[in-house]
Amino acid sequence: MPREGLGDAAHLALASLHRCDISVTWNCRQLANANKTDHIRRVSALVGLETPLLVTPLELIETEDENEA
Repeated sequence: MPREGLGDAAHLALASLHRCDISVTWNCRQLANANKTDHIRRVSALVGLETPLLVTPLELIETEDENEA
């Protein structure tokens, strides 16, 4: 995490320490970024933590079309 992203690092650390299944964030630059998921998981594993699923609120919204499927 970049220095200015200390809040993001704390968000991820707390979610990992509390063994959350999902962590919801609007931060697509650092946290909910598919290009960084593997790296985040590797770093977390090095310190003995599991990484929660990192998603945006939009990924959790159920649409009417999805309900019919």
